[in-house]
Amino acid sequence: MKVTKAVGVLSLLIIAAMSVQDAAALPASSYVDGNGKSWQGYKSYTQDGYDVVLEWAVYNIAANPWAGSVDFSAGDQYVYAYQLFSNTTSTSNIGSFSVLDIGGNPIAQTLMHDTQAVANGQGVMPDPNPSALQGEWEWMPGVGFITAGEYSAYLIFGSAYAPTAGSFTVKAPEESDPGVPNGASEVPEPGILALLGIASAMFAAKRGKKRQAE
Repeated sequence: MKVTKAVGVLSLLIIAAMSVQDAAALPASSYVDGNGKSWQGYKSYTQDGYDVVLEWAVYNIAANPWAGSVDFSAGDQYVYAYQLFSNTTSTSNIGSFSVLDIGGNPIAQTLMHDTQAVANGQGVMPDPNPSALQGEWEWMPGVGFITAGEYSAYLIFGSAYAPTAGSFTVKAPEESDPGVPNGASEVPEPGILALLGIASAMFAAKRGKKRQAE
């Protein structure tokens, strides 16, 4: 049975840019939000046999590093990218990685498109590639798990929605190994708040028309 333990925000520590992850770091983000925040960073998790670093970055669709080589769905405005690194001190292998919303739930498939992996020259590709599930990447025996000292490929998807704080989970390939439970963090996911904003605007517009008719 998998061991599941609660992990809070403080357990997911931001680490400095001089991390060992720099050897295969994601390209610099091309997206800055309205508050002047650049959506690129790191989180580390060191518990239950894992010593894992997750790097993320968000790009404008027109200035993403894979423009011209990867086709994203029409209407998408952002590209989300992630990369895992398992430090040499890890004793648990990584079998899957998933992007979740802030509540730890799977991202709605309507918010993300073209989940895939991009080779970076040294990362372990998921199997199959792309995953059949949106926002999830799996490593199986045919290609190999992410073991200590290994990087993942660049894990990417497109979305029409700007980033908001989300969550993630990393799981071991064997049921006897512990998994990393969900933890609220600044890991980006497509903003469901954008959908709520659209719904509110539509409701307000209908109320306005009703008042005018009266």
